[in-house]
Amino acid sequence: MTIESSGKENLITHETGAKQEDKTGRELPALISPIFIRGIAQHMADNAARHGARNWEKGLKVEDRLNSLERHILDFKEGKDNEPHLVAAACNLMIMIHTKEMIRRGLLPEELDYTPDYQSYSEYHDDYPVKKVCGIDDDHIDGQIGDLVQVVEDDSEHKGKRGIIIQVDDDELPYKVIFEDGDMEWFDDNTIVLVERIL
Repeated sequence: MTIESSGKENLITHETGAKQEDKTGRELPALISPIFIRGIAQHMADNAARHGARNWEKGLKVEDRLNSLERHILDFKEGKDNEPHLVAAACNLMIMIHTKEMIRRGLLPEELDYTPDYQSYSEYHDDYPVKKVCGIDDDHIDGQIGDLVQVVEDDSEHKGKRGIIIQVDDDELPYKVIFEDGDMEWFDDNTIVLVERIL
């Protein structure tokens, strides 16, 4: 077998003389276990009989599928054999992957994936765009527990730092924020801006 370049792609010449494009790096679906595929197919058939063949493609919440996946893993770890828990977990994983890709393509609503974006709370995302999301009025961020915020108060030792709101009260300083280094402090609407609502 020899390999030659045809410009854009390499050509492989077999001993028979037949030529084909070099498929190095392409997907190899033939390597997926047929046992795995049959298990998935049977589980999908069972669910199709109950809910309809393509019910899951209409859009299921990612977090709900994640919870179901992890429950099946726990059942498997406990030795339960009342159903094929690994196959059920794999089906949930497939649905999660499919749903997130459909959301990325704009074919399903983003609301289906409300899992936290922990990567935004990282030194590797310091360039994450700051956006003030108004709640009641232009000077009120209407903060919620779990919001990723950034300190903008000039006099604060935490100016420029980002943290997570962990407590909300009806006081003069309503938002308790924890930072990556473990520091915590209370702030009001004039001292922080909302970067992203991650929960």
